[in-house]
Amino acid sequence: LLRLVSLCLISYRQCSARLLQWIKCDLELTGCHSETMDKEARLEGEVTAAKRQEDDITSLIKRAWQVGACDPQRALALSQEAYNMAREDGVQRSGEAILSSLINLGRFHYELSQLDRAQERLEEALTLVHQGVGEGEDPAFHQSTVSKIYMGMGLIRWRLGDYAAALER
Repeated sequence: LLRLVSLCLISYRQCSARLLQWIKCDLELTGCHSETMDKEARLEGEVTAAKRQEDDITSLIKRAWQVGACDPQRALALSQEAYNMAREDGVQRSGEAILSSLINLGRFHYELSQLDRAQERLEEALTLVHQGVGEGEDPAFHQSTVSKIYMGMGLIRWRLGDYAAALER
């Protein structure tokens, strides 16, 4: 049961309602109805908190993208905050958010001419992609992520004057 609860927290979007219903029915059958209500309320609270955390991370990523053209320094700070929150959540739960944050960090370091930092962030994102992070969640997101990473790496090489390496990326 604890394993199913942890799975629910990992992918609550897909199974939280169904799992809560299953837990309620299972505990009622075992005569633990009073405990069921407490556990259900606690689990629902955890799922809601997790959803709120994900919404906050997504909002930070979107806001960073919006302000990036006019205030890359502010966008960099927002992206770093989103990255920290997503990392705290863990790769299993927030893989897409970590990748999006890293790509944003690479972009805004690039725009601030911090090319080494931009390269580091994009390489970190590429390493995560090669480890399979974000791969099974949404194929379109995965392909878009890979494209953005290689485009960013190519732009960095281009800006450094290494045109042959830029074309390879």
